[in-house]
Amino acid sequence: MKIKINDEFVIELFGRKKVFKLKGVPFFEFEFLPKRPCISFIILAAKDFSSKKIKDIISVIESLKQKYILDIVIVVSNEKDLDELQRVFPKSFYKVNISDALENPVFSSVKCGIRAVSPYSIGAVLIFANRPSLTPDVLEKLIYAIQKGNLISIPIKDNKRTHPIAFSSLLFNVIKNLRKEKGIPYMLRKYRENISYVEI
Repeated sequence: MKIKINDEFVIELFGRKKVFKLKGVPFFEFEFLPKRPCISFIILAAKDFSSKKIKDIISVIESLKQKYILDIVIVVSNEKDLDELQRVFPKSFYKVNISDALENPVFSSVKCGIRAVSPYSIGAVLIFANRPSLTPDVLEKLIYAIQKGNLISIPIKDNKRTHPIAFSSLLFNVIKNLRKEKGIPYMLRKYRENISYVEI
């Protein structure tokens, strides 16, 4: 399909591709990305910021990009931290949000991160930046649990709950509207029958 703006400027549409032509010569084109489901990773760094730890976490997440469409969100507490991440990742596109309620940094960061995830996300893995190192196999097990439709997925190691926690997108609105005095512990109590434990 062609859209003629005037005698010199024409836009041509080919499926998902759009081509802009001036005097018959293409000068710009792009392709609309398909609307495909993705997995969100929310890195919570408002309380204990460390660009090195965040870089290590993202390296583990990015190791999965050949298998999954990734949606990475980082939550920090101030402009200084945001500027530091722009310096560390000058050529990368990650969503960085500043938490707006530092009197309750953990849960306000969770809500801030959930608000920023892709509309095509099927679930989010909450990663605390100050916790022990992650491994790709742990993340893959959580992704599989999300894909199976589990509302909440928690890793288990040596019969103890560990990190990180994953939530289905079906709970995103619940989290976004939850009062700060309730938080994640309330979610785990309310939906305890819907928790899937993942052996790692």
